[in-house]
Amino acid sequence: MSSASRQPMHIAYGAVVPLPPDEAFAFVSDPLNWPSFFSSVRDSSRDDDWGSVGGRGHMSNVVLGRTIPSEIELTVWNPPHEFRYTSRQSGAPPLDNRRVFEPAPGGTRLSGTTEVTPRPGLPGLLDRVRVLALRRIFAAAMAQLPEAARASQS
Repeated sequence: MSSASRQPMHIAYGAVVPLPPDEAFAFVSDPLNWPSFFSSVRDSSRDDDWGSVGGRGHMSNVVLGRTIPSEIELTVWNPPHEFRYTSRQSGAPPLDNRRVFEPAPGGTRLSGTTEVTPRPGLPGLLDRVRVLALRRIFAAAMAQLPEAARASQS
């Protein structure tokens, strides 16, 4: 497989969260809230060290009809501006996830990216199909996020 096909694949997404930056960050960065706007997340948890670099969490997602458990580890923690984590699933390359928060009219602009480097050969083809599914999942989550954030304030 050529080196070009091993280039990272990027997914970009975003939404305006109808909360001030500190509240938007607190809501979006807490894995316990993820099922409220990611329909693919079946369950999520965070360890006691969540909220600092190296902090860990866990989640299970249904992607392409399969339940996929993930271990997540914070690599950047800069409230209320940014957090970043690596998500690892058995038999798949890691996902590098970044969320940036900026004040915006109506609340806070969340800009997110997810990056993955597909594996070589047939597994890489499966990784590419997974990225296509993840694009749809993130788009749907960003559409649901504003209402989930509003509901969290009730």
